[in-house]
Amino acid sequence: MNMLVVGLTGDIGCGKSTVAAMLRKRGAVIIDADEIARRTVAPGLSAWRELVDEFGRGILNDNGTINRKALAAKAFSDDKAAKRLNEITHPYILKEIEAQIISAAERGTGILVLDAPLLLETPAADSVELVIVVEAEKENCMERLVRSGRLSYREAEARRRYQLSQAEKVGKADYVIDNNGTLKETEAQVERVWTEIVKRESCRH
Repeated sequence: MNMLVVGLTGDIGCGKSTVAAMLRKRGAVIIDADEIARRTVAPGLSAWRELVDEFGRGILNDNGTINRKALAAKAFSDDKAAKRLNEITHPYILKEIEAQIISAAERGTGILVLDAPLLLETPAADSVELVIVVEAEKENCMERLVRSGRLSYREAEARRRYQLSQAEKVGKADYVIDNNGTLKETEAQVERVWTEIVKRESCRH
């Protein structure tokens, strides 16, 4: 497989999706692990049934879909519940990630980016050759999350507890993109990293 698989990760609220969009604009094929996670728990699927059995029907919306906030409130309430959430969902997510990587390779993709918030906390890391970590100050991350309405400060803090610290992620990175500044500054860093990645990919041929 000549395709170069790159992992993209960072703290919750760091602006990873913005960086992913910049990489896509430059020609990268993106696999979005969050999107896969949402699809794997669609009503009636195995993961959906296991989550309902484990956490109860209180995690469902009226139409039967998973209420992600209700699930998170239960799953991130203690270590045991968080572990069960991961045990249920991660195998399905990883299987779909592997299938999409194979499919992308068969299509002749040159550079694939796996955008995954828990890349370094899961076996998904085994699928990538390079790691990009998006770095941002905690308060900047929290402000983005709260402003977007995705999570409250308390909800974001609960999720951060089950992720590697930013320092640990940076320590495992091949490239670090500082997203504390302006979009223009972030874009300049993405351009530099992309140029390096393209060089690496071209050396494989």
